[in-house]
Amino acid sequence: MHTSKPPPGTLVDWAHPLAQGLIGAWLFNEGAGVLVNDATGMGHNGVVTTPDAATQWQGGPLGTEFYVGGTSGHVLVPAHADLNLVGDFTIAFSVTRESGTGYPGVATRGRDSQWSVHFQDQVHKFRFQGQLGGATFTVDTVGYSNTGAWVGVITRIGAAFTWYLQGTNNGITTGSNAGAIGIATNTLAMGTELVSLAGSLRWLYISNQGLQPEAVASLMGNPWQMMWDRKRYWYAPAAAEGYVFRRWNPFITPGTNPGFMLFPGGL
Repeated sequence: MHTSKPPPGTLVDWAHPLAQGLIGAWLFNEGAGVLVNDATGMGHNGVVTTPDAATQWQGGPLGTEFYVGGTSGHVLVPAHADLNLVGDFTIAFSVTRESGTGYPGVATRGRDSQWSVHFQDQVHKFRFQGQLGGATFTVDTVGYSNTGAWVGVITRIGAAFTWYLQGTNNGITTGSNAGAIGIATNTLAMGTELVSLAGSLRWLYISNQGLQPEAVASLMGNPWQMMWDRKRYWYAPAAAEGYVFRRWNPFITPGTNPGFMLFPGGL
């Protein structure tokens, strides 16, 4: 996995296979303020509840991450029809957890009204819970430690729901459910369900397409690969100024020629 996040302002490259079907991509790389931008450019930006500038933005091994706990709040994204997972879907995330009990959420639109991804502490599992065909349906991972850093993917293809945790396939649900997830007008909440996460949100992607195992492995190995980086570069010796689009590469630094087309004056 790349060891650093793309900078704020990075957008999705829609030509990349993993970008197909994306309806929201939040990198939590802002580092300040109360807005969490949606890198798809579709406008599903989040707003921090109960802001606490002293604690909510923290450094991590991948770069800036959003901390939920103590006096800092979670993130709310306004309700939108895009966020209704009516067929195949994928929810991928990276989070940390320090402590806590109950049902701290990763992302939810209401586990009793539409869908939720959260910790199920009493059985030490991640859980996807949704209202399918008018009834509650749950899919759990195998057991996990109550605290630590986690990369997880829950994906649905047809009637089959599959969890991947830390790159390991946690199995397809023993039953099948081809029902549609209920439609809701709830906001999308990140970092809370019944209780707050008590940890950090590192990145979160939601797609209306299911992913096959090889695509999941690719995403978990490099979650930034479907991003464009819009940055300012200075070219020597002419010192021409402009913007360049390129796939994210943390090893190319501003002030060097990345070898792609320069757009004078910016875009």
